[in-house]
Amino acid sequence: MDYDLKKILDNRNLDIHKCIKSTDDIMQQLAADVYAGTHIDQLQVALISSVMNVSDLYRCKKFSILLLKSALAQLESESFVESGRKLN
Repeated sequence: MDYDLKKILDNRNLDIHKCIKSTDDIMQQLAADVYAGTHIDQLQVALISSVMNVSDLYRCKKFSILLLKSALAQLESESFVESGRKLN
């Protein structure tokens, strides 16, 4: 299965500019929380919990699963690049 985030967004016909605006809004709030002393791990748990809650409330679990798998694949790929290990 292809977990390319750009392809997923294109397939859903999402407006990338609106996605960026939403991301910017969320990142500003996160920066304020970090500045106020909130631990990074707490923020990550809150973000994942929010994704899970939204997927439940709006009945979009399949899309949320695909999105989270794609994000995980990208993070793992970046982790291998950073560490110098091979993917195979």
